[in-house]
Amino acid sequence: MRITSGGNVGINTTIPESLLEIMGDSTVGDATITFNRAPTASNDGVIGQLFFQNNTDSVALISANRESAADDAYILFATQATGGGVTERLRIDSNGKVGINSTSPGDYLSIDGDMGLYRSGTQHGTYYIYKDNVATAWFKYRGNSNDVVIGNNAGDKLTINPSGDVNITGITTATQLFEGTTRVATSGKAIAMALIFG
Repeated sequence: MRITSGGNVGINTTIPESLLEIMGDSTVGDATITFNRAPTASNDGVIGQLFFQNNTDSVALISANRESAADDAYILFATQATGGGVTERLRIDSNGKVGINSTSPGDYLSIDGDMGLYRSGTQHGTYYIYKDNVATAWFKYRGNSNDVVIGNNAGDKLTINPSGDVNITGITTATQLFEGTTRVATSGKAIAMALIFG
């Protein structure tokens, strides 16, 4: 270990460029920081924590925890708002499930709250659903036309334009009800009749 004149600490390196630098090589092995906790009767609570601090105030932390000796361990990421306490923001449980603003993720990604997909200008934003690494369905926003699109691997299937008009596989429906490509009911009773009698 070396401590430089600037106060940087190097473990397995003689030229640490940050306050703490740990170097691994083919002889020594991978660079590793280990947080050990002595076993106790219950062995519950925090196993190890990594704090990011501004002077003495914690502003973020990564923590490995377990509720009790019988529980699987989990990792949490937390932040601290100005003048507030440390709040958990993200959790990875022992099954690999990730919870954002959720301490009990039920799926591989669980989000408790709104989710935003952001792009700028005329760029598009798309949410894809994959099967066997192939995009099989999507929800899309077209930035250049402000259209909302739902599609599958056969192409775009439903489009809503900024005026609220709906296009379904090439058939535009605004005040009209289309059945196939031959019969059209315009409004009111005609629509009801078409729905009942076909």
